[in-house]
Amino acid sequence: MQKVLATFRNGCVELAIPVDWPDGTAVEVVSVEQRIGMSEADWPATTEGIQTLLRHMDEATSEDDQPVEFAWDERQKEASRSSWDQLEKLF
Repeated sequence: MQKVLATFRNGCVELAIPVDWPDGTAVEVVSVEQRIGMSEADWPATTEGIQTLLRHMDEATSEDDQPVEFAWDERQKEASRSSWDQLEKLF
């Protein structure tokens, strides 16, 4: 199943990218919760998940200037972008 971000504007859902779905394709539309940072449900609960997060945190705080890639899905990326946009408006 292909996930696509969209924006609800003037009573219509506008997809962020073109899709090649046949007419009549059923879709599920769920709003992205607007928040800053990770919710409690996003935090890893397994030993492996915690170790991976800690490793990413260590890499992000290392003296290496290269950006660190995190395995976020598109929903998380869009929520993060939106949160930053909201923060920028405050300053």
